[in-house]
Amino acid sequence: MTNDVSRRDAIKFAAVLAVGAGATTADLALGQQADKPTETADVNTTRDAFLAQAKQYPESLMLGEPVILMLNTDKYSRDLLITSAVDEQGNKVEVGVRSRCVRIFRADPTVDEFTSQGGVYWRFRDFSGKVKLKTTPGWGHAHSGAIVMVVREEETVRLYTMNLDLRC
Repeated sequence: MTNDVSRRDAIKFAAVLAVGAGATTADLALGQQADKPTETADVNTTRDAFLAQAKQYPESLMLGEPVILMLNTDKYSRDLLITSAVDEQGNKVEVGVRSRCVRIFRADPTVDEFTSQGGVYWRFRDFSGKVKLKTTPGWGHAHSGAIVMVVREEETVRLYTMNLDLRC
């Protein structure tokens, strides 16, 4: 068995996780607030529609070449934290990535010079580090931050930049 994950497999995996998470979240929300009317999210409150679309429809985007990190795990369930990220509203957030999970976020280019050049900071247990993302030339991620998909196995972490699939 090989540990290589193709781009197509990563997208399929992310789509399955997104659909499953959405169904689970919807079931929980309906079960917990049965007596309250459901509120619909106002599209205008989302400042980053492209990030919201990437999370909802990851199959519409193309993955760049991965950057691979190897974690020194102790076989306990601990999150990898991406500490230089922003959410759909533009708020600075830490993105937790558990083992065998996929997360999509926008890299925060405003932290310092390293992040403005396509870098991301991370923390795992007592270790912290940084990684330079491989970006597609001509996409101009530096000013807005790249959309990033993190695919984590137990010890192996793959970070992909995501771009619109404009191929014919």
